[in-house]
Order: sequence, then structure tokens, then C-alpha cells
Amino acid sequence: MVIDSASQAGARFYRIRREIGDLKLEGIVGQVFLVGYCPNIRPEFDCSPRPFQSTVGVVSAAGELITQFSTAADGRFHFCLSPGDYTLVALGAQSPFTPPVKTTVERGKLTTVILIFNAGIY
Repeated sequence: MVIDSASQAGARFYRIRREIGDLKLEGIVGQVFLVGYCPNIRPEFDCSPRPFQSTVGVVSAAGELITQFSTAADGRFHFCLSPGDYTLVALGAQSPFTPPVKTTVERGKLTTVILIFNAGIY
């Protein structure tokens, strides 16, 4: 929401309020990628990381699973969370090959997280 604006040297600047009603723009945004899915890495194969749709759990600093979410088909996600320390964990079949990722959400900020899921095929 724009709360005011000013002009300087022909350019217009806006101050943006980072909350709309009860919706605060703080939490996590990111993407999940899959690696280790090629049986033999050879030049003719494209084994670069690829976006991966998955289910991710959010664990509190106290170790409790507080929620889970599914990523989009391109692996992207965004999730509102209150400020604090969290751990993101893979849920489902891919979890043995994916280490937990710790992150901190700061007040008024979006935290970017990239998750790498390893298929374990080499």
C-alpha cells in the first residue's frame, strides 16, 4: 500500500507500507531444485539442477512441525511466517536425501531459501 509519494528531479518516489490490514509481508520465499537424478553424468546428458515440485514441512525452534506446504510445479513457494527461527524439512519419499535447512524470518522481511533435493542417483 502506498502511504505517500514525492517528486525529485522529475522522478516520483513512493514509500510503501509493508503490511495490508493483518497481512504482513514477512515469511519465506524460494524454490526447490532436484539434483543427483542422472545415473551417469556424461556430456550428452543435461544433469543440471531442475525445479522440483514437493511438500515441505516447517519446524519451529522448539522442534514442532507447525505446518506444511506444497511447492508449485516449478518448485517455487512463498509462505507467511511470524518472525523467528525455523527449519524446513522435506516430507515424503525424497526426505532421506535432503538435509534440513535452518532459516530465520526477520520482522518486516521476506527471507529467500533455496532447497536442494538429492535423488541419490549417481
